[in-house]
Formats: sequence, structure tokens, C-alpha cells
Amino acid sequence: MRANAAGHMSRFAADPHARTALERALDDPEPLVRGVAALRLQPGSAGAREPAPLLAKALADPVRTVRFGATLSLLNMGINQIAGPDHDRFERAKQEVKAHYEIVTDDADEELNAGKFYYLTGDSDRALAAFRTVEKLDPRRSLDYFVGSVFAQKGDFRSARKALSQVVPKDPYYAEAQKTLKAIAGKSSP
Repeated sequence: MRANAAGHMSRFAADPHARTALERALDDPEPLVRGVAALRLQPGSAGAREPAPLLAKALADPVRTVRFGATLSLLNMGINQIAGPDHDRFERAKQEVKAHYEIVTDDADEELNAGKFYYLTGDSDRALAAFRTVEKLDPRRSLDYFVGSVFAQKGDFRSARKALSQVVPKDPYYAEAQKTLKAIAGKSSP
């Protein structure tokens, strides 16, 4: 129940009380609570503590689920490298996440998460391969935003524009696709 509550509290990160409770959940005696807190802790409102140091500390947790959540949260915040004493822990945790995704290649949701992970770590080729696998496993799923983002990351702006322009207005990533299209407008592929 506490893990479930931690997950729900993340929707109220702007509330200082909810934010403090989520930060405290990183030290909960129950690993599942720590794991959910690590996965859901993101930058909050002005005045909130910076979550990166708290998540870097979670990289030393003895439970892999907690390290996994902290790694994904750091990557989602745009942190791909950590300097200092947490560097090696972060690199090991990224390898653990990668090893997990190499095992679960027959599940569309896990492959989608793998594609996002590879995209956030800058491995465009593996990200694209994971998204293509999702298309095979679940042809009804819209992946144009993700595929277009990978092409933009690779510098293939023509392919990126083609994929991103196929994102329909009802797609939850439509606004992001439009923003990316504006950002790459006029850029040419090598």
C-alpha cells in the first residue's frame, strides 16, 4: 500500500508535503516503496530539493529494482553521466538496465521501454531496433513520435520529419512531435 501511495504522490510533486513524503520514501525499509519512489521522483516546483543527488544515493541501494528506478529517473531528467563517486555506480546500474532489456525482447511494453532507455543513453541504433520490434509485436501501437525522435537524434532529419509528421492530433505525443518538427525545420541530413 505504501508503494502504491508513493506512486500516486508523484502526481502531486508540486505540493511540498507530497514531495517530502516521496523523498522520504527513498529511505523506506521496504524495497518496493524505495523502488517506486526512485522511479517517480522527478524535478518538482521551485524551492523543491534537486532530486539528482537523492537518486544518485539510491544507485547504491542493495536492491536492483531501486537502482533500476533511480537510473531511469536520472536518464529521464536528461542526466546521462554523473561525475565523482557516483559515476561507477551509475554506469553499473545502466548496464543492469540494459541486461534486463536484452532478456525481455518478446514483450511490446518492455521493448518500448527498452527503446526509450536506448534513446536516452544515446544508442540510436538500438533504440530504433527496439521500436521496430514493438511495431512487429503490436502493429496497432503508434510509434511515429519515438521513431522520429531517434532519427532526429541520428541527424537524419528527412526521416525524422517524415515520421513526426505522421503523428496524429489524438496521439499523446502530438504536441511534442510538433515541437520537435519546429526544432528541426530547415535542418538537412548529411
